[in-house]
Amino acid sequence: MKTISLEEIERYVNMYLKGDIRGKSRKRNIVYKRAIFAVLALENCKVKYPSGRIAPVQLEKVGKYINKDHATIMHYRDNLADVVLEYEPDFLKCYENFQTYLKVRKEHEVERIEKLISKNDVEKYKYRLYYQADNEKEYRYMQYRIKHAQTVMKQVLCN
Repeated sequence: MKTISLEEIERYVNMYLKGDIRGKSRKRNIVYKRAIFAVLALENCKVKYPSGRIAPVQLEKVGKYINKDHATIMHYRDNLADVVLEYEPDFLKCYENFQTYLKVRKEHEVERIEKLISKNDVEKYKYRLYYQADNEKEYRYMQYRIKHAQTVMKQVLCN
């Protein structure tokens, strides 16, 4: 499953807003950067458990990543993020640009997948399978397998 990681969000926020969110500073702009990081992480990060269940990242994990506890992350999410996004234009621009970055990243992944699964290659493969099949039933089964493999590959690579 492809998702965005906490490290990637941290790099983006640090690069865009010029600072380090992991520091111990309690200056307003650093706290605001942490709030933006927390909101972006909670909205965009997913965790895949060994059972196969996919869920949003937990407050504790985000807090541990930036050396804060889960209550601080809840405060960022519930109280501070709205204020920051409403009254600080630079932080709002960072948030909006990150959403644009995610869309572009997703489109790039889809293009890459489509190049990997080009129609010509699939058609060549189908013809080869047709000649290898002993009867019509086996040929239909092989076509089903090809379609199934294509959908599974797209889902795995896009997510």
